[in-house]
Amino acid sequence: MGSVAQAETVFVAADGSGDYATIADAVAALPDGGTIELGGGIFSGDGNRDVVLSAHYLISGTGSAEMPTVLDCDGHRAFVLQGGSLFGIGLTIQGGQAERGGAILAAGGSVELFLCRFEDNSADQEGGAVARFRGITTDFPAMAALGATGDEGLAHAFGACLGEELTALGVGL
Repeated sequence: MGSVAQAETVFVAADGSGDYATIADAVAALPDGGTIELGGGIFSGDGNRDVVLSAHYLISGTGSAEMPTVLDCDGHRAFVLQGGSLFGIGLTIQGGQAERGGAILAAGGSVELFLCRFEDNSADQEGGAVARFRGITTDFPAMAALGATGDEGLAHAFGACLGEELTALGVGL
């Protein structure tokens, strides 16, 4: 495996044969502001999902129409931002599932995505694909927990509160 002491760009192959075996390994080695190029194929399993980003990264899928760059979350998230930023290009993120931000949770930091696809991602609350309101809205329990109460009045009150908060943030439905 390579060293990135002087490098700003690394390559990760879906079969683990690139500069680093996984996306998380590349993130851990790459300095702030670096680029991670992901080859075509399906990235799955530990190290290729639930990747924590706390610096600034460009993550670019270099796959083709015949072999796209796919991040298969298998019921997890692809990325969790805890500061910094993600600039993503040419990625397909599929199968993400979480309470908030099924594919990407921007708990802190920013996300910019271009030519990306989201397939079969879900969230119990906000952001089936990407959640960005963490920390500036009320942290409600999961919708399944609300539904399990069977309390229509509570559900109505929740909806009213959520509607007010989203309206205040400029979100309209």
